[in-house]
Amino acid sequence: MQEKDVLKIFIDRENEEIILKKAAKQCMKCQSNENLKDIKSGVYLCESCIRKLQ
Repeated sequence: MQEKDVLKIFIDRENEEIILKKAAKQCMKCQSNENLKDIKSGVYLCESCIRKLQ
């Protein structure tokens, strides 16, 4: 992990743990993993969603 990586936070109540995992790159609108454009550090939109927004 690096300083600007996006993380997912999970809570394991049974073991009283907080788990941090590096989030996979995916479109923030449709969760696709294909044809991503980095809009802002760690924020991605796929080309399809970008076209829909134009």
